[in-house]
Amino acid sequence: MEKELKIAYLCTPTYSHFASGRTLDVLEGLRNENHTVIVISGPSMEKYVTEKEFEFFNNDLNPVKKQEDFESEEAINAYQMKTNYLNAENIIQAYKLTKKFFEKENFDIILSENLCSISPWLSEKLKIPYVVMSFQKFVLPPQMAERFRPPVEEYVKGIKNFLKEEGLNPKLPTPESPVGIQPSRWLNLVFSSPTFEFELFENTKYLGASKIVKDLNFGKQFKKEMHYSDGKNVYYSSGTIFWDRAQVEKIIKIAENKKINLFISRGRLFDIPGALPPNVKSYEWVEKSLLEKLIPEMDLVVAQGLGLVTRTIRSGIPLLVDPIMPGNFQQAIKVDKYGNGIGLFENKMSLEQALEEILYNNPEKYKTKALQLQKEFSELGGAAKAIELIKEVACSRHK
Repeated sequence: MEKELKIAYLCTPTYSHFASGRTLDVLEGLRNENHTVIVISGPSMEKYVTEKEFEFFNNDLNPVKKQEDFESEEAINAYQMKTNYLNAENIIQAYKLTKKFFEKENFDIILSENLCSISPWLSEKLKIPYVVMSFQKFVLPPQMAERFRPPVEEYVKGIKNFLKEEGLNPKLPTPESPVGIQPSRWLNLVFSSPTFEFELFENTKYLGASKIVKDLNFGKQFKKEMHYSDGKNVYYSSGTIFWDRAQVEKIIKIAENKKINLFISRGRLFDIPGALPPNVKSYEWVEKSLLEKLIPEMDLVVAQGLGLVTRTIRSGIPLLVDPIMPGNFQQAIKVDKYGNGIGLFENKMSLEQALEEILYNNPEKYKTKALQLQKEFSELGGAAKAIELIKEVACSRHK
C-alpha cells in the first residue's frame, strides 16, 4: 500500500501563485490520492485556499495592497518588492512561525513556489526535502537591476545575522537576481520544454503541459457576443498585483482604432476607471475553467506572468509578453527567442508595433511556431508526471 504523505505547499500571498498554472492541478492531484496537503501563506490567502477546500496555515506574510493606494506602476512595484519579497523583518517572522508549525507536524516534503525564500531555509534546518514548483531563474537586464540595488542591499543587511544564528547559509538576492529561491538539490519542476528554456539546470525535470483545445459549444456562443464579427480577438492580462494603468489605457485605445475585440483580465486588486468601449470586455478575475475556454478563441494573448504564458502555449496561440516585474523578463526573452511571439524588452518596439507585426504582418509565422511549441509541451508528461516525481522524492526520505 502506498504511504499517505503529509505535504506542505509554501507560497507568497498572491492568488495566482496558488490557483494558477500547473500548481493547482498538482496539489489537487495529490489530494485526490488521499495525501494531506496544507497550504502555508499570509492571511490574505486564507479565503482563496479554503475555497478550494485545502487546509491552510497562516504564517503572517504581508498581504498585497489594492492598486488604488498607489499613484504609479513604479510606486506599487517598489512597495511590493519591499513588502513582500525583501522585507527582512516580515520574512524572519514568517520563517519562525512556519518552523514552529513544522515542528508540531510531521511533513514528508515541502513544495514551494519559486518566490518563497523561506522554503530552502526550512528544508535545511529541519532536514525535509523540498521541491520547487515552476522553477525559473530570474535575471534582470543591467539597467533594471540598478533599480533594485537599494532594497536588495537593505534586505541582505537585515537578514544575514539571523541566518547565521540559525546556522543557515542560503543563496541571497542580488540586484541582478532580486527574487526567486535557490534551486532544490532534490527536484525542480518546470512546466515547459528544454527547447523553450534558455538555460538548463541540474535536478530539473521539464514536464511541459497538456494541450488546451477549443470548446466548440463555448466558441459558438463566444462568436455571437463579439462586437466586431470580422475583428481580431486579443486577451490582455494586467496581472494580479503589478500592472501599468497607462498600458491598459493604451491597449484599449489601440483596440478601438484597429477594430480589435479586447478581453481584459484586471486581477482582484484594481478597477479600470471610466466606461469601456463596446469592443472591450473586462473581467475581475478569470477562473481556470473560463480562462481555458477563452484563450483558444484568441488570435493573440498579451501576458506578463508565467501562468498565463504557459496556458497560452498550451492553447497554441501567439504571445506578446510585456514585462513589468523581474520574472516577466524571462518570459519575454524566451518567447522572443523561440519565435511563438514577441517579447517587449530593451526598447525593441512599441506595444502597437508588436500587435501590428503579430496580428497583421506575419500572423502565420507566429501561429506556426505557437502550434509547434504546443505540441512539444504536450509530449512531456505534465501534472501527472509531476505527482509521481514528488512522491518519489518524499518517499526517498524514509528509505
